[in-house]
Amino acid sequence: MSEAESPEPAAETGTLVFRHRARPIGPETVLTLDATSLAWRSGQRRGRVALDEVEQVRLAFRPANLNFKRYLVTVKGKGGQRAAISNLSWRSMIAAEDKSAAFSDFVRELHRRIARAGAKATFVSGIGWVRFIGAAAMAGVVLVTLAIFAARFATEEVGAWKVALFTLLFGGVFMWQMGTFVLRNRPRRYDPEAIPDMLLPKP
Repeated sequence: MSEAESPEPAAETGTLVFRHRARPIGPETVLTLDATSLAWRSGQRRGRVALDEVEQVRLAFRPANLNFKRYLVTVKGKGGQRAAISNLSWRSMIAAEDKSAAFSDFVRELHRRIARAGAKATFVSGIGWVRFIGAAAMAGVVLVTLAIFAARFATEEVGAWKVALFTLLFGGVFMWQMGTFVLRNRPRRYDPEAIPDMLLPKP
């Protein structure tokens, strides 16, 4: 399925299908959403959770590397069932297909059906508070360190400003990546009928 495609529909049953390969090496995961349940299979593994028994849905931004913007949805059932859905489908160790459009459509419909099923689920975004605070603190420490390093070289002999400039450029790229990660992964609850735009990839 290309990025421009929507989840595979079966109009007569209201069923939606989304496929992705979660890892470079491993079987494809096929998720099937109908009016009452979410089912999945990956190789020999099978799972199913009734929509009215969903306990938690978590949306997170988990970039695989500097090039890929990976979004991850985790659905947990009361019986311990757990399904993970990603907008990236790996083709090899270095190549992945971006299925953001189909992913967003599938996830939005999943939220709507869970809400309609009357599940007493919590809808949360980002990472846990401990990890979030740790990531934010690390970003702050790195920023201060880079600033001190650049300032020191800027006062050295002629030509040292080039090192300072390179340091600032490198630091800027790092802080942009880290800032995006921290901003998108701020722990919070959200309404399943009004998912914040930053929690889903833009097609």
